[in-house]
Amino acid sequence: MVSRSGKLAELLSETPHGEPLRLSLTGIPADAPTFETVAKFCYGHDVLITPANFLSLYTVASYLQMTDSFCHDNLQNKTIAFFHNRVIHDWNSCIAVLKSCQKKQKLSYVQKPLLIPIIRECLSSIAEMASHDPSLLGPPLENPALSQQAQRITAGRRRRLFDSDRQDLITLDIGYYELAMISIKEHSVPAEYISGSLLRYVRERLRVNEEDFMPEILETIESIMPIQTGIIPCKYLIEMLRWAITFQASEKCQESLQQRIGKQLDEVDLQDLLIPSSAYSQQTKYDIECVSRIFKSYSESCHDVDIETLSRAYALVDNFLLEAAKDENLNVKEFVKLIECCPNDPRRCSDGLYRAIEIFVDVHGYLTESEKERVCQMLDCQNLTWEACAHAMMNQRMPVRVLANIVFMGQLHLRNTIVNSDVGDDKAQECGGSGSGSGSGGSGGVGGISTGNSGSDHHNYDVRALRAEMERMDMKVMELVRVGRSEKRSFWRELKAILGCGRSLRVHDSYKDKDHPN
Repeated sequence: MVSRSGKLAELLSETPHGEPLRLSLTGIPADAPTFETVAKFCYGHDVLITPANFLSLYTVASYLQMTDSFCHDNLQNKTIAFFHNRVIHDWNSCIAVLKSCQKKQKLSYVQKPLLIPIIRECLSSIAEMASHDPSLLGPPLENPALSQQAQRITAGRRRRLFDSDRQDLITLDIGYYELAMISIKEHSVPAEYISGSLLRYVRERLRVNEEDFMPEILETIESIMPIQTGIIPCKYLIEMLRWAITFQASEKCQESLQQRIGKQLDEVDLQDLLIPSSAYSQQTKYDIECVSRIFKSYSESCHDVDIETLSRAYALVDNFLLEAAKDENLNVKEFVKLIECCPNDPRRCSDGLYRAIEIFVDVHGYLTESEKERVCQMLDCQNLTWEACAHAMMNQRMPVRVLANIVFMGQLHLRNTIVNSDVGDDKAQECGGSGSGSGSGGSGGVGGISTGNSGSDHHNYDVRALRAEMERMDMKVMELVRVGRSEKRSFWRELKAILGCGRSLRVHDSYKDKDHPN
């Protein structure tokens, strides 16, 4: 072995002549089988180098200084040649070597600087191969909205992929996997394949019960995710968010996922947002803080969105508000904050928000008038339909000020309806007059006139009904004004009594009468 190892030769030369030879190799980075293989090589036996034993032989050869400069055709150069000729050109071999690096790096006696160039070249080679064949990463992330036929085709391709003996990157530890995916992203591999690999990695870690490492894994995976909106379907983002909440990933990780979901809110279902509250300090049924951040993210990003997408998002928001309003443990502050985070678009119909407020006020029957007004402060009465206005006017639980605004908007709805009806009636009469003037008399003409009179009578009845409704609403407005004034006078009377102003004013008046008698 001395003829092949520079280190052994140096130790031998340092031993005084005539003394017993004692060599200590306690720091050698090898187990017994590896050392036996190296010894056989030194005695002239052929050594089979494979991706599985390459790293062990390379580190031992480097430790023993088995270089070509000491002896021709030595072990260190053989392992290096094997690495460049066989390993870095093969996907499975690169992953096998990286797994060996993971094990070696955990050993204290292994010289870490020896592993760095090996790891770097393996990662670069993996990224290069993935850029030419993205399917090496596994199937791309499929959209759950695909048709059943498309999903069957995709599933068939996935089975063919995993039936092969190909190594998968998701079997690496999170540190090496992160380095590999960062290198792959730098080589412009399609984001769909990167996203598919990232999600499968998280699921694989869950499958093998690595719960203690899940916070770190989730935070790392989220930081690698493609930043383009829409690349990862919202279903999977919701899945990631639920995991992040369950395993208590960092606040930064959770907020980033919430922002991603908010930008794709039109893809979300109501059930996706019904995330149970996990905080011990919170008594609410759902995680209101989490959903508020999602709504806020959508409000900040929905500027250039088509009306159909907006309608889907607004419907989802209204439906969640309805569910949240039923929670008895949801207080006014949280409910108002949730409403304030919702998109505030003048094109949005306020009927859904009104229904949510109505349910909240009904469930929380102990609310004061001021608390009710605070809940209603984001309700845009101008965007209420006539049906909602008509229902609200009969709702005794609504605060007086809000009810007055709703009644006023109901009046506007009725006035517009009457005006439109009058305009339509005038046009109908003009058309009827021109038709009777140009046509000839007879039974046909009589039939036409008779039909016109019937339609006119029906229209006049509708207008009279609308006018009667307006008069009733005027009376309602006057009643609300009278109630408001009465409450105002009562308020000032109570305030004067508390401050003692009533007595001092009477005393002042008595002195005034004495000084200035009539």
